[in-house]
Amino acid sequence: DRERMVKAWRDMYDVSSQDYASVVQKSLDELAGAIRDRLYPEDIKTNLSKYAKRIEQNITSLDLPEKDRVNWPAMMRSMANYVDARDVHNSGTDTSRTLQNAHTVLHLCIALIIILRDSK
Repeated sequence: DRERMVKAWRDMYDVSSQDYASVVQKSLDELAGAIRDRLYPEDIKTNLSKYAKRIEQNITSLDLPEKDRVNWPAMMRSMANYVDARDVHNSGTDTSRTLQNAHTVLHLCIALIIILRDSK
């Protein structure tokens, strides 16, 4: 579903309608989908925070590319922290995404998705 990433890109770079929260949400959702597709295809729902914990616990047995170059557990924990802080949570206490947050999440997710999908 690369259309979600195209929408995230537009939300980031279409100056007339920038939506940083949408960029973060779509990017992280797509990353979770890429992880599910590669490692946990039996999962019906995706959850990036749970995937981060599962990757950390089972890193040696997982089919993750570039393990010698990418610290997958640390990267997934970091990305999961964005999930925990995104402003679409129901609590209403979260802070809004900034340009820098959205830019970082978008481009990191794109890079990780490419690694996950193209290294199979």
